[in-house]
Parts: sequence; structure tokens; C-alpha cells
Amino acid sequence: GSVRKAGEQLRIAAQLLDEQGVQVWSESFDRELRDVFAIQTEIAEAVAGTVASQFAPQPARRHVPDLAAYEHFLEGRGLLHGRNVFGARKALRRAIELDPKLAEAYAELAIADLIGSPSDEERAEANRLIERALELEPQLLRARAARILWYSQSNPRNPVAAEQAARAVLAQDPNMSDALLWLSNALREQGRQEEGLAVLQRAARVDPMHGSIAVNLALELAERGEFDEAIAYLRRGLEQPKPGYYFYMGLRDLLVITGRLVEFNEVARDQALRLHGPHHFGLALASALLGDWTSAAYWLARSQRDFPGFRYESFNAPALFAWHGHYAQAVATFQVGLEARGEPLERVDPTLVIFFGTLLARAGDYPRATEVLEPIVGAEDSRLLLEDAAWNVADWDGTHALAWAYLHSGASEKAAHLLAQVARQCLEQEATGRLRRSDWLHYCAENALLIGDQARALNRLERAVAAGWRDIYLREHDPYWASLRDDPRYRELMEEVRTDLLRQRVEVEALGPEEDFIAELDAVMAARAEVGVN
Repeated sequence: GSVRKAGEQLRIAAQLLDEQGVQVWSESFDRELRDVFAIQTEIAEAVAGTVASQFAPQPARRHVPDLAAYEHFLEGRGLLHGRNVFGARKALRRAIELDPKLAEAYAELAIADLIGSPSDEERAEANRLIERALELEPQLLRARAARILWYSQSNPRNPVAAEQAARAVLAQDPNMSDALLWLSNALREQGRQEEGLAVLQRAARVDPMHGSIAVNLALELAERGEFDEAIAYLRRGLEQPKPGYYFYMGLRDLLVITGRLVEFNEVARDQALRLHGPHHFGLALASALLGDWTSAAYWLARSQRDFPGFRYESFNAPALFAWHGHYAQAVATFQVGLEARGEPLERVDPTLVIFFGTLLARAGDYPRATEVLEPIVGAEDSRLLLEDAAWNVADWDGTHALAWAYLHSGASEKAAHLLAQVARQCLEQEATGRLRRSDWLHYCAENALLIGDQARALNRLERAVAAGWRDIYLREHDPYWASLRDDPRYRELMEEVRTDLLRQRVEVEALGPEEDFIAELDAVMAARAEVGVN
């Protein structure tokens, strides 16, 4: 359908098509803006009456929202669907400021606070928002759906409660795609992989433009070794007029782990031109992976300049130092960024806390690394081991950083216990044939090396290189691998990687001068700024 607005007048054209694309219903509505909520009900009843013999109407709205607040709510809901969490929070908070009784905005804001790696404070705030939404609208299904995610993100996580909450929501709305996604995650976390996959596939059919669902499904394909199919699936998502950030993020990561860095550069550039944010980190990483440190530094600096409100921008400088192997400088600049934010470490996103811990471990500050990492990755029910964190290698690195700190501070038994947990998971993945991704293989190779099994480490590293591992420029100063640097087989593998990276860098340069792309991006950003698009 379409909506046109002229002053206070609305013209809404709506069509309903069947699965073959045949139109079964259409109608136009000319109404005044003040009747927008009545129009929604009118259209919904017309559609439902056409296709369903019986249906359950939604509970009557207890509060008619302020129109300006509702527009901000719609903006925030759209951004959240695309998983632009930062933009969504801004719009939803504005909606609540304008209309403190808008229950829907509280529910969506709770979901925004729970996506990713929420801190204890964010989880507590999300709980408060859910309670407030239900206080205002006791039957609001999205608030009950937010509770699914809250159970999944609690510490410790509670996938059983998340499953129960999801099934209760889906009993009332079988097609709520977020609820299907979160149910799938809860089932997979309980070890019910095939059941979870079936739910995820249903979610993708219901909502093919949902970036998070698409990435999860692509990940499942990748875990089964179907990398080309996973990449093609996400590329189709980019054919949408306005693809969300997650489609780009998932595709970029798959291209990196398969070593297809020329395509990665193309996708990173396309993202910058089409999405305008929320950062330029993809462009920086694309350069760094090919050893182009000048461009990597440019894009990290420009990212901070172009997107000063993005919550991670102050930590770009530590990443650049870490890539170069200057870990002490990375620690110092991380602390400067922390001071600039005015936040204590315990209130920072756990992913950033883990990153800081890895910097401390590699810099040789083992007591502080242990202090930072132990509460997150040292527990028996660690959320960051391979089976529970199959996508985020940065999080896995916290486990090895803690083991490294243990090994160098006289806590060898603790290190052995932690590494044995990962070793068992790596062996289980190998036994089931799921240890195919280059990042998993490299991680398991590194684990074998830290245990002292160099032969197994080299065997897995060889498989990682064959699968597409190309992170040599980011890891060549990593102290974890220092014991192998003079090994002939290790040197031969690294030379193979360097040769392929040189070939791909030549192909990237053939795409055209970077100066031309920068000029094109400048023009796009200037045009968007002129019309007031963020």
C-alpha cells in the first residue's frame, strides 16, 4: 500500500495479494489525520474480513496517543525492526517525552535496551519499562513479547522461561516475527537445534525483511558449511529499497570468514553510500585486513567525526593500536575513551569490557585482566564459550585472554580448566562436522596452542587458512602465537595468506581510486544533510 499526506489530509491506498501475487482486495481511504487510529482499525477489519472466517480483534485502546508522539514511535519502531538500536532509542525516548502514557513506546524501548549485550543496568531499566507499559496497557502483547527477550538476556539466562513466554505470545499472535526469532534462540540454547531451525525458517517466511532473522538463518547455513547459499541469501536482502544494517553486518562477516575481501570492500562501500552509518568501521576493517593502515586510520578517525553520537566511536583508537600490536597504548587510549564517556567500566557494554580485558592480557597486565574478565568469562556457566557465542569471535577472545592471564600469574589449574572446556567443545564440533568456519577453526587452533598441543594447533590452522582465514595483519603481533613464529610450517601458512592478500589488494585497487569513493560519499552525505536526513 501507500500513504500520501497533504496538510491534515491522508490518502491511503491498500491492496491485499495472495501467495501467487493475485489481488484479492483493494480499497482507497481519504481521511483526516486526526482519524489515523480509526483508519488503522478500519483497514485491519476490512482485510481480516476478506481473508478470515473468524478472528480475534485487539483489545480496545485505553489511550489515544498524541499524534506527534505517535510519529516518533513509528519512526523508532521502524528503526528497531532494522536493528538500528541507537536511532530507535532516540526516537522512542522522544515519543515518551511527548506522551508519557504511550505504552507501545515503553515496550519498544525495553526491547531496544535488551538487544545486543545489555549491562545489568540496562536489563533493570528494560524491566522497569516493561512494567510501565503493562501498567498503562495490561493487554499489550509487545510488552509481553519484550519479556521473552528479558528472560533470554538475564544473568544467568533463562531459555526455558523465554520459551514459555514466547509460546504464550505466539498463541495470541502466531505471526509476530520477533517472538518467533526469540523462541528459536531459546530452543537452540536448550540444545533443540532442529526445532529451533524450523521456527527460524517460519520467521523468515513471515518477515523476509527482518535483518536479525535473516542473519540468524544465514549463520545456520554457514554452520552447516553452506557458505555460498548463506551469502546469496543475505545479498538478496540487500536488494530491498532500504535494507537494514544487520543485512550488511551479516554479509560482511560471512565474507570475512570466507576470505572474500574484495567483495567485503564492495559491500562496505555500498553500506556507507546507502545507509549513512551508523559508523565507518566496516571500511576501516576492510582496509586493515589488507594491510592498508593509512586507509584504516582514516576511516576510524572519520567515523568518529561523522558519527559522534555512536556509543562505540570513542573506542576506535584502541582498536587501531591493537591491530598494530601496540597493546599498552591501546589500554591507555581505551581508558581515555572511558573517561571521555564519564562512565565506570562496570556500566559499559560487556562486549567492550571483554575487549578491554583482552588488551590488558596482551599488554601483560595479568592481575587487572583477571579482575576485568573473571566475572564475565570465568564462571562455570560462561555465556561466551563456543556453543553459546557462535557468531562473536571478539567475545570468545575473552576466554583465551583470561586463560593467558592465568597462565602468566601462577593460576595454571584455572587456565587448564578453562581451556579444557573450550577444547571439549571444539572436539564436539569436529565430531558433528560443524567445525567448518575459518574463525571457529582459528579459535580452536589457538586453544590447542595455549594448551601446548602444537601439532593439533597447526592442523587446525591449516584448515582455517583453507577455509578463508585472512586475519594475519590483525594478529601478526599477537603474543599467543609467538611460540610458533619460527616454525617452518607456520611460516609457510602465513606466507600463503600474505600471497592471497596481495592478490586481493590489487583487485581492490582496481575497483577505482579510494579518493573517488571518498568524493562520492562526501556528495551523498552533503545531499542528505541538505534535506535533513540523519
